[in-house]
Amino acid sequence: MAEQSPVHRLREIAEEIRCLPKAFEVFSCVEGEVATRAGELLAEALELRAFAGKEYAPLRAVVARHTRQKTKDPDEWQVGVWHEAVCGEHSLLPDFRGGHFSLWVDACGPVADLLEAEAAKLEVEHAEGGPLLEVASWSDLGIGIDQDGYWAITPCPECGGVFATRYAKKLELRGPRWKTLLEGLANSDNGNFFPVETIHQEFGLSDHVMSIQGGLENDDQSGDDQEEDDEDREAEEPRHVALARRNWETEQRSKLLRRKLIEATAQLSKQLRRQVRGPGRGSQPPLSNHDPYVVTSTFVVRHLLQDPVTRQLCFGRKPA
Repeated sequence: MAEQSPVHRLREIAEEIRCLPKAFEVFSCVEGEVATRAGELLAEALELRAFAGKEYAPLRAVVARHTRQKTKDPDEWQVGVWHEAVCGEHSLLPDFRGGHFSLWVDACGPVADLLEAEAAKLEVEHAEGGPLLEVASWSDLGIGIDQDGYWAITPCPECGGVFATRYAKKLELRGPRWKTLLEGLANSDNGNFFPVETIHQEFGLSDHVMSIQGGLENDDQSGDDQEEDDEDREAEEPRHVALARRNWETEQRSKLLRRKLIEATAQLSKQLRRQVRGPGRGSQPPLSNHDPYVVTSTFVVRHLLQDPVTRQLCFGRKPA
């Protein structure tokens, strides 16, 4: 899957927006023509993670609401994007906030300057080995799986929606635990949960046989030997004592498995954060298993499937 440099594309977008007033000066309604093209370009820039800082989150939310209207309002959504970015409540240009449509053309130069600065910032992050993507919320992240690996994109496409590969970033998530987890999530109904029983088995957490000897330790005894010892011990103690002991050992074993699973999901979350910058402490983590029966991801995972008609890659679930 070929990748286009987001830095290079952002600079192209900035230059095109800067030149729009000149390009459309022959039209009688230059404001509308400029706003239509500028809004389309700005929406693309946001997909490339321009203005990804938390201070721009309200603007990104407003723009996302307009871009979702592409199919319903294919001729006007771009104007809405540009107006919000220039004159709206969350304008990129404070001096233009609350202004008239006549400012749409004048805003091209200042917005282009901001985009150039965003491209330079992104270039520095890449040079320093910084995160590939930044998301305001982990729910904005989609991870697609194909034969080449795992691909991250934001905003997250809807199930069955087109996966814009030129904006996707390849994640280096290595090891059997990631493979098990992401495949399991991708095959779930919503793309974001995996039964704990399967995780325990696949992560190798349930292979450890534990005994209580001044605390839980790994037991090297074979299954047959352990069973014989249990039978001898039960013959020496009353039935209610044996039952209470077995229940206690089962409870301790369950607690240990849960603790190991929490540690495993925390480690995987940490690895993901190195490649995708998201909200920090106090927010919902990328992975959790607060539900004792399910491991949940805040992001969504799906397979990348080729549409037989359009040949485009779609973000979907494999047929059963």
